[in-house]
Amino acid sequence: MNLQHHVFEITHVGARTFFTIVQAFIVGIPISTAPLNTINSCATFLRMNGLLIRLISVCCALLVLCAGVGCHSIQPMPVANLSEPGWKVQHGQGVWRASEDAPEIAGEILFATHRDGRTVLHFAKNPIPFVNVQTSNALWRVEFVPQQKTFSGKGAPTTRLIWVHLSRALSGEKTQSPLRLKRQSQGEFTFENSSTGESISGFLQ
Repeated sequence: MNLQHHVFEITHVGARTFFTIVQAFIVGIPISTAPLNTINSCATFLRMNGLLIRLISVCCALLVLCAGVGCHSIQPMPVANLSEPGWKVQHGQGVWRASEDAPEIAGEILFATHRDGRTVLHFAKNPIPFVNVQTSNALWRVEFVPQQKTFSGKGAPTTRLIWVHLSRALSGEKTQSPLRLKRQSQGEFTFENSSTGESISGFLQ
């Protein structure tokens, strides 16, 4: 018997005994009642296949987590049709500064709110779209068109996704620190992140 066959035999036996012991543990059989040769075989398997055992442990932990919290995927939001009843659409101009030292980008803003709580926010420097945001209650989605990057999720996103927070703030939702919305007369506003220096200012009508 060559070394490769010997290793395969140990691995095969070790894997079988390992899962036997795992199964016994799950159903409540004390490990001390397992046969000695089974425990020794499993110990050999553990020494020779440490990486595999770590991978199995991670998979088991994920299975337990999924069983406990109920794994589910977030369904993508359908594209909003602003011509449907219930939408209020505003247009304006805005200036975006991605950080305190970044250059300013001026463009056109479209902001729309629906009576059911949905919002849509577009920022473009015609004819080039820059940012598209859509929220629906707890769901949100933001697309940075030039970078071809899209982020989506549920709940409050990171404060670095300032456009999502702006869309919600303009609809009347309370902002979280370090974000701050300043409203001025004639539809003017300034929205900034005091930690990063990122800011968006403009007006809507």
